[in-house]
Amino acid sequence: MSKRKRGRDDKEDEPAGTRFHRDMLVADAVDSDPRVQGVLLEYGLPCSECIVAFHESLAEGCGPLGLEVDEVVSRLNALSSVRASGQPVGPEDSSGGAASG
Repeated sequence: MSKRKRGRDDKEDEPAGTRFHRDMLVADAVDSDPRVQGVLLEYGLPCSECIVAFHESLAEGCGPLGLEVDEVVSRLNALSSVRASGQPVGPEDSSGGAASG
């Protein structure tokens, strides 16, 4: 468990199986997958590189920039269906087991 969490687990409106959510802290999102930072930077969200990431949710980061947080969250959740190698995750791989290199 990340030491950064602030207890923002209000995911009642999120679909089952959603990994990222609008109230997730930016720092927690970045910690969960090394590809998150790149996606955030594509949207112009460099806040993952500063102290704000420890206190601001994805929604709070998107708001001032006029970004649609649901679009960003959907993009982040799409990461869970593709491995870092670019290969889709099959049903047998969804348990998060490590693949040999």
